Amino acid sequence: MREALRRNPLAVKNLIVDPILPFTQTISTVIVVIDGLDECEENDAIALIGVLLSVNSASPLALPIRFFITSRAATLSDRPSNHTLQ
Repeated sequence: MREALRRNPLAVKNLIVDPILPFTQTISTVIVVIDGLDECEENDAIALIGVLLSVNSASPLALPIRFFITSRAATLSDRPSNHTLQ
């Protein structure tokens, strides 16, 4: 994902901002649901959150947009390990 955003920094504008713009006068709020953030690599998840935080700066208008992001809580038992129990 980081590579895709690096290659095309307008991806968020094209995928999120532009489709919402025509409706900004007729709807009060758009809620974008992002499920499974825990399935992203940590650096990708951080990059995604940074991009989402900057969505309104990608548009000259303040967009009526909210993000609902879900993730499982990470615990040591959830992470793969090279160690085996003996």
